[in-house]
Amino acid sequence: TVFTVILYGSPLSVIRLVIHTKSVEFMPSFYFSLFAFLGSVLWMVYGALSGDILIMAPNFVGIPLG
Repeated sequence: TVFTVILYGSPLSVIRLVIHTKSVEFMPSFYFSLFAFLGSVLWMVYGALSGDILIMAPNFVGIPLG
């Protein structure tokens, strides 16, 4: 669970650099963020359908981070 949250939150560490330099050249690609969000949504749906809280919990956090 912890590693999944770190995976989804790791691109947010670049935000400080982007704000400091006022340049978006360091931003992760749009497609990475999009597919991280979609992947988290799909895993969340799978976890909800199977009733597995260990799948749902990190992806519940990963959706807004994506």
